[in-house]
Amino acid sequence: MLIIWAMEENNYNNLKLLVAGKELLSKNEEELRRLASFPELNPNPIAELDLNGQVLYQNPATKKLFPNLQEKGTTHPWLSNWDNIIEGVKNGIEKIDCEIITGKNYYHQTVHFLSNVQRMRIYGVDITEQKKKEQDLQKLNRTLLALSNSNQLLMKSESEIDYLNGVCKIIIDDCGYEMVWIGFANDDEEKTIKPVAYAGFEDGYIESLNLTWADTERGQGPTGTAIRTGEIGVCENMLTDPKFAPWRGEALKRGYKSSVVFPMKTEGKTFGAVSIYSKQISPFSAKEIVLLKELTSDVAYGVTSLKTKQARRQAEELLQKNEIKLQSEKNVLNAIMDNTKASLAYIDRNFNFVAVNSTYCENNGRAKEELLGKNYFDFFPSEENRLLFEKVRDSGEKIELNQKPLVNKFQPWQDVTYWDWTITPVKNNEGNVYGLVGRYPENWTLSMFSLYPE
Repeated sequence: MLIIWAMEENNYNNLKLLVAGKELLSKNEEELRRLASFPELNPNPIAELDLNGQVLYQNPATKKLFPNLQEKGTTHPWLSNWDNIIEGVKNGIEKIDCEIITGKNYYHQTVHFLSNVQRMRIYGVDITEQKKKEQDLQKLNRTLLALSNSNQLLMKSESEIDYLNGVCKIIIDDCGYEMVWIGFANDDEEKTIKPVAYAGFEDGYIESLNLTWADTERGQGPTGTAIRTGEIGVCENMLTDPKFAPWRGEALKRGYKSSVVFPMKTEGKTFGAVSIYSKQISPFSAKEIVLLKELTSDVAYGVTSLKTKQARRQAEELLQKNEIKLQSEKNVLNAIMDNTKASLAYIDRNFNFVAVNSTYCENNGRAKEELLGKNYFDFFPSEENRLLFEKVRDSGEKIELNQKPLVNKFQPWQDVTYWDWTITPVKNNEGNVYGLVGRYPENWTLSMFSLYPE
């Protein structure tokens, strides 16, 4: 009986062990299935390859994103870094991080070398949005740099054309676009647009444009529209935009895909535009357009400022030439005055002495310093003569007088002298009287009265 009981007890224990083993195996299988579900449920691509580049495993995300990965193997864009990966393994590197591009998407890959099975396991994460934000930020920073550099250029510029060409080059160098040109709106009958500056890859494109800002077919492009309306003109896709049809062929030959045009204004009136071309479709973000608009406003201010500076410089040069000419004429006149027997005097609008010659001073017993700046009628008081002077000055008509008496206030011992007077106005091109010439034939004495506007 004891032997039978011992055998039954032993069988029972073996049965318990068997049941426990099956339960453990079931739990292990369940755990394996749970662990295996991680790559299967992962929304990011995961793949495993042998060292020859044969794809041994793809999770569902990989199959969905890259349905021909198995077929193309290491020639697939998602495995474009395979040669570097293998080179790293040869150099003892067991983990490699890299970025790759497939189409319009960016992926960060983490590659592990499984030395125990001689396989490469690749984990991918789509970082397209992150890269786009980084690129947008870089573009904004580059545009800000262009904005700063264009302002610095204005401070150093003297020539309008050099400044505009410099701005175009800054936009190309700092912002990385394909081509930039600046045009001014002509107020002619055809409302043409005159290119004045450019930079970048142009290859005769601007000459082929034949643009207008009139409301016609060739005025419907972004540049003509921007000038006509005063609003930003955009062509996001030159391949499909029907308004860009007249220029599509020439643009595509040069690789242009899109453009944006900013009107240049002064005092609310559009006088030109800055046109920017890109090799990408719809590359201009809203924030970038805001900065480029600000840059264009600064350029418009710069053009106006340089035009004003140029006009001022030309006016100063003209004034300098006129001053030189006036001084030359004055020197000639002074030479004539000081070498004539006639008495000559220049008198301003209020009849104050401006200049006198030596003969005049000798005849009146006065030095030049005593007369200059003094009023004529302080020396020769006569209300009647004052009225005559004013009449010639205001009417612009000459007066002839015979045997006109003249009394010298400061030489009362002299007898009254009588003169034949001819007072003739001198007029400018507008017909305004700016001087009087008084002629005294007796004793060959002559007086000239110059009236300068106040």
